[in-house]
Amino acid sequence: MRTHILTALTVLLLTYDLPAIGQQATHTTFTNFPTERQLTGKLWWKSKDPTIDGLDLYADSLLLMRHKSGHPHHFSVMSVKRATYVTSAAPVGNQYGQSAGFISYGLQRNNLWVYDLMQDKIVVYNFNNTTAEKARAVREISVPVFYYSAQMINDSTLLASGDYDSPYKLSLVNVTNSKSTTPLTPYDPAWSRARKSAYESFLFLKPTADKCVLACRYADQIEVTDLTTRQSIIVNGPENYKPDVMEMTGNDGKELSARNESTRYAFVRGKVTNKYIYLLYSGNNSESSHLYYGKYLFVYDWKGTPVQKITLSSYAVDFAVTSDDAILYTYHPSSQSIEIASLQL
Repeated sequence: MRTHILTALTVLLLTYDLPAIGQQATHTTFTNFPTERQLTGKLWWKSKDPTIDGLDLYADSLLLMRHKSGHPHHFSVMSVKRATYVTSAAPVGNQYGQSAGFISYGLQRNNLWVYDLMQDKIVVYNFNNTTAEKARAVREISVPVFYYSAQMINDSTLLASGDYDSPYKLSLVNVTNSKSTTPLTPYDPAWSRARKSAYESFLFLKPTADKCVLACRYADQIEVTDLTTRQSIIVNGPENYKPDVMEMTGNDGKELSARNESTRYAFVRGKVTNKYIYLLYSGNNSESSHLYYGKYLFVYDWKGTPVQKITLSSYAVDFAVTSDDAILYTYHPSSQSIEIASLQL
């Protein structure tokens, strides 16, 4: 959600009902995962850098991501085998080839891309992790329409969600001509703009690029969409709570939702493989010091079926999973350390 200057024209505490289900979506609710277990990892690497707040894997490298200030690059690359720094990528800034801030990012072949929400652009970097050279920007793509979360399917197609002025929650966008979009999943026509933003979600794309999942920020709800058939399944649980937010009117006259002291954070980070969806779950309210962290991993398959609930040793800010679903890396801010564990799903 972008930062808005809010007025007191309307301030209404709302607890939203579940979305109405159209012909393109089915709905299911669960109360318990089939299996639950504790997972304690071993220390892999100890950091002295308090700005780290993200993890990912690419080939034989571990990416350390930063949104906070204090470092000239958003990413540092470490060798998994040697646990040493290799290179840096995505310089911080407001100039060409720099990014001020982002939620969505991804890797394609030897390219790393970030979707800069503040500058309305995607920056693509030549990302060759076998050299110690800084990754260089190879192009910038203008994105004039705001999307909360997005994933690049290929060099010319963006899968996007979170345009709250659109009747569609999920669309394909031709980035060579941003006016050319293909709607995939509709919102309920009765939904207000504020209700749409209350269900804002992180978007993750299956590596085979034929399915995606939306993971809600303020409700324990996911939606898995088949991009070929355009059929969706909405899964609620295990607590089955709805966004508890305030509705406000911004200085642009548009409705939007905003957090209050009762708002609960659901999913805070996520990773996907061809077999499973992994979501880091918080469950804490907005007054908690751990609202952006999670102590639980919720695991689903690509049919939306709950698979397992994993309880971590302590709160993690992010995690990474190997493509074969064998190894889990977690970054724990309290100890500034990365732990490694065997998943054994």
